[in-house]
Amino acid sequence: MSYVFFSYSRKDRERAKEIVDGLRARGVVVWQDISDIRGGANWLTSIQKGLDGAALVLVLWSASASASNWVREEVQLAKVKNKVVVPYRLDDTPLSDDLTMTNALRTDERIETLMAHLPKDIIRRKLPFDAARNLGAQASKIWEPETGLSLASVPLLQSSFCAAHVVGAPETAVRQPGTLWVCVQFTREANQNAISEVYRVYLSERDDDTPPFVALHITGPVNYDDKYMLDNDNPAQWQDAMDTTVSAIQRLSETRYPLLNVMSVAPAALMMGIGSKLWRFWTAHLYNYVPNGKPPYRRVLTLQQ
Repeated sequence: MSYVFFSYSRKDRERAKEIVDGLRARGVVVWQDISDIRGGANWLTSIQKGLDGAALVLVLWSASASASNWVREEVQLAKVKNKVVVPYRLDDTPLSDDLTMTNALRTDERIETLMAHLPKDIIRRKLPFDAARNLGAQASKIWEPETGLSLASVPLLQSSFCAAHVVGAPETAVRQPGTLWVCVQFTREANQNAISEVYRVYLSERDDDTPPFVALHITGPVNYDDKYMLDNDNPAQWQDAMDTTVSAIQRLSETRYPLLNVMSVAPAALMMGIGSKLWRFWTAHLYNYVPNGKPPYRRVLTLQQ
């Protein structure tokens, strides 16, 4: 599990945002100091931890970066940790001594030129999935929920930290679903079958007009206790969780926007982040997990266009 560590001067924040947005739109997992860590006592610890997990350090180089103590510190730490450092030049400012022996790229080149220099394992991958074929013919795993109905699970996306699976009855062909149940699981034990709980909610709300059950199961990194857990000190993980969720929904919504039922055992901040990315195009019912509840999720908010 890894990512691009992005180093830049705050004076170049607008250009930095364009580049980071472009990378993320192409599936690249990026560590950026989007949380205000630089003003607090935990800055050095956060930066060191961010660099530890980086596959590559991308330095947005400019006159402002050259004068920035923060950028200089990050480059020096990256060198100490033997990280690959790539300067990405905004202008013709001479490279610092730390960077003169590295292969610099220019931002006036196409972003695909930069993409070619990135490790492939930090780019979110679309896995073989055919929406026209029955899920049972593609399934890597079959669940037997307490309801007694078999559910097939088919891999859809894989990123550095997160994975997305399509879940439904084995005889179901997803095509363009009218309703999509999105199970966002970034907490609890890795062997916890959250989809079974979501399916029970589906059954409790089903009527004669309800379409077949089609779900997305989004999971995050697993920690040493065999639990799904997002690292509070790693913004790359949190951003990847949102990007993987939205990318999975978009892949199943190429020609129509289904009604979304978003089921979360995740932190509220992450749920609102996902919801803020969806509301302009989708109607989304947000459900919160209720321990020992019957049903186990309760609708708490509806986001509409």
